[in-house]
Amino acid sequence: MEHGGKKMSQIKTQNTEMIQVKVDLEKCNGCGTCVDICPLEVYVLVNIDGTLKANPVHQIDCIGCRNCELACPQGAIQIIKK
Repeated sequence: MEHGGKKMSQIKTQNTEMIQVKVDLEKCNGCGTCVDICPLEVYVLVNIDGTLKANPVHQIDCIGCRNCELACPQGAIQIIKK
């Protein structure tokens, strides 16, 4: 898989920052925008009490591009670089 002419593994190995991905489950409506837009498949939708919610199960792969944070129509995602 490529992103901007670079292979994803190359992008990942360049990430030296600690990145935390937070999803506000109260705001998340399970639309899947984050799943669709994330270049590294950080998110999956999970069923929580009968409602789909975004879950950053592969948070360690996040490169901090903030595509998900900017695209989330509910403002439910926060990317924190430490």
